[in-house]
Amino acid sequence: MDRSQKLDKYKRRLLLLSILGIPFYAAFALGSAAHFNGNAMIAVLENSDVAFYTLVVGAIGGAIDLGFGMVTAFKIRRLEDSTA
Repeated sequence: MDRSQKLDKYKRRLLLLSILGIPFYAAFALGSAAHFNGNAMIAVLENSDVAFYTLVVGAIGGAIDLGFGMVTAFKIRRLEDSTA
């Protein structure tokens, strides 16, 4: 596999990670708004326990997504620097 194929593979992976991370960031935002401010935008988040667990799931999922995204971005950067 040459560099351009690897670069394309990592760029597709980064796009997929970005798409998969959107629900976690949305859960984090909605859960934190419901838990801390009491602004439940969805009826199920009016329960404080559900709002807290939504916040936690969003934070954990977002952190995992961010970690994998950073590793992939560094791999892309390393490949782009080696081709220059």
